[in-house]
Amino acid sequence: MYICSTYFPNFKEEPIEFLQEILGERHKKISPFRKMLDMGIVVSGSSDGPVSSPNPIKGIHAACNHYVPEQSITIQEALKMFTYQAAYMGFDEQERGSLEIGKTADMVILNKNPLEVKPENLLDLKVEEIYLQGKKYQGKQGLLSFLMRFILGKGKRKKI
Repeated sequence: MYICSTYFPNFKEEPIEFLQEILGERHKKISPFRKMLDMGIVVSGSSDGPVSSPNPIKGIHAACNHYVPEQSITIQEALKMFTYQAAYMGFDEQERGSLEIGKTADMVILNKNPLEVKPENLLDLKVEEIYLQGKKYQGKQGLLSFLMRFILGKGKRKKI
């Protein structure tokens, strides 16, 4: 069984208090990550900005610090949700989602190793560098110029 999109409760856009008010006790059953993974369900991480935060670090933090503690997952499981599993759900796992020879080199460099951070401190992770198609993102590159380069064929996927 597969589930493609995930919902990460307790974002400021939709606080737990709101969910409690409209759902009552059923709010505790939202996104039971631990239960889903234990059942063998493939779960991918995603964002749906502006409905929720588009920051994957916040999603990873929310999955590892579920407001129902027994539904929290490990950092390694959350990282897989937002990388390989997200690519898998888009039928793109042969091209991206993990760092392997022959795959597109889209990745970030963080200020700390997420596997060495306590789950409650995951929000301390900061992106230091971004690589798209193996090239360092220079910032101030507008979406329009990025898309035009890609459309005109100058943005071919670079493999590692």
